[in-house]
Amino acid sequence: MHTISLRRWTRTGNWDPDEKWEGISEILPLIDIYLSNAAEALAITGENEIMKAGEVLSSQGNIVVIKSGAGGAVAFKREQVWRVIPDDNLPEVIQVIDTIGAGDSFDAGFIRAWQMGWSVPECLKLAIRCGTACVTGRGGFERQLREVIE
Repeated sequence: MHTISLRRWTRTGNWDPDEKWEGISEILPLIDIYLSNAAEALAITGENEIMKAGEVLSSQGNIVVIKSGAGGAVAFKREQVWRVIPDDNLPEVIQVIDTIGAGDSFDAGFIRAWQMGWSVPECLKLAIRCGTACVTGRGGFERQLREVIE
């Protein structure tokens, strides 16, 4: 299976400093999965609500995943919407040490599950486990999720 995913990144970080967000609408129809955080999704679409931003971004038929940190994540594909919050997915209270790398770990978990043929809700659950494990250590790699998935 070949999957094309997109995560917006600039030299100054994952935020467009000029807030133009040029080219996103041309690229979205060409990708399978667009992974974004809430601030990016709202800025790109000009919307004020995550749900509306997700509807706009997924209107081309691709899967759009919007991350909301401790608030979990929501995925969209046209009229379909899936939401998973960490409380649905985690056995204990998590102590956040460092958020560096949490979004990247989330993205890696989602894409890995997708490549394994999992459903979107299951992809979200693994992604949240990956992002959550990451924040329990320092530097984005100290506490990456290590488990066998099949």
